[in-house]
Amino acid sequence: MGCGHWLRTCLLLLVVLALAGCERAPDRLAREAQAALARGDTDVARGKLALIVEGYPDHPRAAEARYWRAEIARTIDKDVRRAQIDYQGLIRRFPASPFALRAR
Repeated sequence: MGCGHWLRTCLLLLVVLALAGCERAPDRLAREAQAALARGDTDVARGKLALIVEGYPDHPRAAEARYWRAEIARTIDKDVRRAQIDYQGLIRRFPASPFALRAR
């Protein structure tokens, strides 16, 4: 095995590992947001949810993140306009999601 082949193999492995980590990031962020909400830290939860929505807009967790961000806006912040924006974005982007059904 030549040095070039070994280097390509290592680079491919690094790319695969990096992509695998990216796939799990929305799940990790969602768990962190749920934990923050459970302890009443809505600022942290809101930030984690925003990272999902903005960083992974096509990931299935983005539907859930939009829903919970809207719920925080509606129930805690009393910001109905902000909640409507997230609900509408959720319904438009993920119309078949169970969260879209809740948002209607």
